Amino acid sequence: MYLFISIFADKYIKMKSTENIKLYGWKNSYNTGIIAIDEQNKKFIDIINKLTSSINGDCTNEIFSDVFFSLIHYVEESFTKEKIYFKDYNTEKFTAIQNSHDELFERIIHFQKIYEQAGKTNSCVNIVDFLINWFENHMKIFDNQAIGFLKNKGLE
Repeated sequence: MYLFISIFADKYIKMKSTENIKLYGWKNSYNTGIIAIDEQNKKFIDIINKLTSSINGDCTNEIFSDVFFSLIHYVEESFTKEKIYFKDYNTEKFTAIQNSHDELFERIIHFQKIYEQAGKTNSCVNIVDFLINWFENHMKIFDNQAIGFLKNKGLE
């Protein structure tokens, strides 16, 4: 388990732009038919929206730190579950899914470091964009390669 402790010099951050970022919504096309996975995915979207809401208003650096912690915790928890689900899955296909997970983890750490060094809200906007793009691509991989296998395995 990874522990991230952030020390920020400023107590508050305020968006420089007056334009708000839209919250990211759940789409019916995201439903996999596997309750545990759908719940994990909804949790991921909730984290994205917590960050988005924080960017859209005045907030403390503590909230941003909490979002990074939530993302790392999400990655560790949900991806560990997926490893268990896929233990008998075709290694080549699972490798693509695992690589996607590793990329997400590395990018979260990268964005956290940038944020801690620069403290700029722009880096958080970039994180939101990355997380949404990653999620969309992950869902395509997941839907196309894995859900059928998991359903055949009896996961509901």
